[in-house]
Amino acid sequence: MGYEYGRKIHASMDIDSLSIIDYKITVSVYDKNIAFDMIDSARNYNYILMDAAYDSSDVYDYIFENTHSIQVIDTNKRRGIVDNKLTYNRKIELSIRKNESSRYKLRWKI
Repeated sequence: MGYEYGRKIHASMDIDSLSIIDYKITVSVYDKNIAFDMIDSARNYNYILMDAAYDSSDVYDYIFENTHSIQVIDTNKRRGIVDNKLTYNRKIELSIRKNESSRYKLRWKI
């Protein structure tokens, strides 16, 4: 979410009430490595909104297998989308992302 003195703050929030559900402060940790803790903290919400740093098969699979949430994750444009290499969960997520694109804009309020 943000940087302060070389530390990065990762947070999960309820965007309706703007309440922080959970947070972690890390140093030199990839966003994806902290994703599972943040997903667990938001597992009872209808939607999980994440930016492109979380665009990975591991994250999609984890959300599908461990929550009842609809995931709306931005596409990592550097990697691109190669249709014949997409996992089943990723194909579903891309369809959801297209249908729920207006919800992704809510992430910027965090």
